[in-house]
Amino acid sequence: SPVAAANVSVSGRVTNTNGQGIGGVYVFIIDSQNVTRTAVSNPFGYYGFENVAAGATYTVGVTSKRYNFPPPTQMQINDNVTNLDFQAIP
Repeated sequence: SPVAAANVSVSGRVTNTNGQGIGGVYVFIIDSQNVTRTAVSNPFGYYGFENVAAGATYTVGVTSKRYNFPPPTQMQINDNVTNLDFQAIP
């Protein structure tokens, strides 16, 4: 039987336009089956996802009522990602 894809973690930090961490912001990751997972940044801006299937393309982005962020982007995730950071735009 085929070997299941490895699971990896994806994490990073959400910051404001001055580079300071902001909490309570929703980071989302959407897989090819349109399954959406969300994480909320902590008071220092850090967030993380565990058990992300490696070797797939995901859409990642941020939603916030208080800040504007660049549009979601697609990225291939093959390994642990520790610096998937998002900075608010003015």
